[in-house]
Order: sequence, then structure tokens, then C-alpha cells
Amino acid sequence: MNAKGIISGIIKNKGPITFKEFMDSALYHPEAGYYSKKEVFEEDYITSSRFDIFANGVSVAFSDMLEKCNGDTIIEFGAGDGRLAEKVLKRLSDDINYIIVERSEKMRNRARARLKNFRGVSFVDEADLLGSKINGIVFTNEFFDALPVNVVVRGKNGLEEVYVDWMGGKFVEVLKEPSTPDLEEYFKKLDVELEPGCRAEVNLDAVKYIQLFGDLIEKGFVFTIDYGFPSEELYTPERMDGTIVCYYNNAYDFDPFVKVGEQDITSHVNFSALVEYGTLAGLDLTGLTNHLYFLMSTLNEHAVEDFESAEDFKFIAFRMGTYKVLIQHKGIKRPHLRCLQMTPSFGYWNRYNYQGQLEMEFLEE
Repeated sequence: MNAKGIISGIIKNKGPITFKEFMDSALYHPEAGYYSKKEVFEEDYITSSRFDIFANGVSVAFSDMLEKCNGDTIIEFGAGDGRLAEKVLKRLSDDINYIIVERSEKMRNRARARLKNFRGVSFVDEADLLGSKINGIVFTNEFFDALPVNVVVRGKNGLEEVYVDWMGGKFVEVLKEPSTPDLEEYFKKLDVELEPGCRAEVNLDAVKYIQLFGDLIEKGFVFTIDYGFPSEELYTPERMDGTIVCYYNNAYDFDPFVKVGEQDITSHVNFSALVEYGTLAGLDLTGLTNHLYFLMSTLNEHAVEDFESAEDFKFIAFRMGTYKVLIQHKGIKRPHLRCLQMTPSFGYWNRYNYQGQLEMEFLEE
């Protein structure tokens, strides 16, 4: 049975389900979900992991962070088929422990085959890491945006949640009371008041994972690459309808209820939430940058010497311009990292980086 049939059957049996439950089944059902079935993801979208110049930047950042924390371990969540891990490991020393956590069995098997010749690579389930501590890095690349999200709307009488029903042979949205008080608490924690009629996603799984990542670190870094915005940019009139986007055949649309199980479904990451909830697990903010400044900081003057690498640089830096790089640290004094040598110094960026903070402290004095 396909994803549409499976999800509609669930709704017929138990009634409307949260959008999060719908998205989870559409993407991750073991037999019919998008990530379980899809063979070639680049038929639908392009990720930075395909570019050697991006792997160069990541490997430079890894080496610098491991030196700063005297670490020897990298844990990558959501490594997919291991393409980026392969490129990066070729550039790192052989004594690195590289641990992969990947939910999809198909992707795990592909990654195992791709990485079989790297002696330091191991594959574990998430549960195997509980209680573990490392000196090193927890790394994700386009992980948080693919986590299932609750969707809410600020109504006249308060917060309402989007549920999915099955009527007249199609999926439809219905508004109901929030399924958990954590949804309201999320906005209180971030000091966000949604405008009436505003629709927004709440990524409670991101909250769970950023705290798990912090718990795993004895001394080291959480290194996040994803697309999204901090709260002040995410909940604006331009995004009153939320940020759910679907990808299929290298095109995008905003309807998650068509091509169910055949298209990717994503939402923009709230970086303010990762920073704020990370503090609960002892993570301190190191800095926030974007693809352009990240590559300029990590690559030397010889990195873009030919047409292909120049074109790749332009694609990552400008066409993937909404991607951010968030670094958080634990167990060490706030370090000056190479990947944060150059950062944007305007608008909200100043709140997250050295330059802006130093300028603000000077003005306060």
C-alpha cells in the first residue's frame, strides 16, 4: 500500500491526526515513506553534500574544532548515504572516530558500503548513545529541516493546531485544540507572540535533539548546517503562512497533501530555538554565520582555482543563501574558530557573533 492509503487508513480508524503525525508517516514510514522509498534524492533537490568545495570547508572546520577541544570523535546525525562523510574523511586524519546515526535502513546500508574502507567509522542507533559522553563534535547537515513538525495557527481565542482529516477522497486540514501544552510553551520560551491569523511550525523534535546533542558533549561543539532563520525573521508578515515547502523533480510547491510519499516535505529551522533550548543542556553560543561567510572563512585563496569550483562556490554561497551555520560549545571557554573568522555584521547577525557583541558592549559603556 502507498503512503496515501496508509495514512488515510489511520485517519479512518482513529480520526484526524496532527500534521506532525501526517508528515512523519509521509516521510518516514518504513515501507511507503519518502525517505524509505526514494532512490536518488537529487532528482528532487540539490544538497551541499555533493560539492567537494563544501566538504573542504567542513573538514577545515572539523580539524579546527577538534584541536580546540582536544577531541577525537565526530557524531553525525542524519548522514544519509554517507556522501559528505566520505568526502570529509578523506581530508581528516585516520585516528578520528566517526559515528553515524541514520534512521533510514536503506540509507544506512548505502553509507556502510560507501564508507567500508574507513577504519574509524561506526554505525549506531540513537538509543545506543544515551548516557555517552564525547570530546568532539556532534554534526548535522540538513537534519533539522526534515524533522516532522506540528503546525499551529493563532486564532481569535488563542493557539489552535492543524490536524489532518480524510474527507471526500482527499486530505483536508481541520483546526483543533493543541495536542500538547508544549506548543504554547515553545513560543513563551522564545518570547514570541504570533500575530492573529499567523501560521507557524513548531519543531519539538528539534528541541529534543539539540538537548540530546548537548548531553552527548563533555567538551566540544555542536555544529549545525541548515536553512531557516532566527525568530525575528521567521515570524514576520512575509511568512504569515508558515514555511512548509515540498520538493519533487527539482521543483517546489507548498501543498503537502499531493504526491504523498513521493515528495519531500520540509520546514525552516528556528535557530533561536536551537540556541535557547541548547542552553538547557549546557550549550553556549559560539556563533552564527551563513554559507558564504563560512566558505570564505574556511577556504584558502587557492580553493577556487578553476571554473567548476568557482561555479560550485557561487551555487552554495548564493543559491543556497538561506542556509545558516550554527556553532555551539560546551566544556570550554568560548573559542575563536576559523569558520567564524568572517561573519555577517548587520541586522540580527550582530546578536550572535563576536563583532556585533563587542560593538554593542562598547556602545553600552
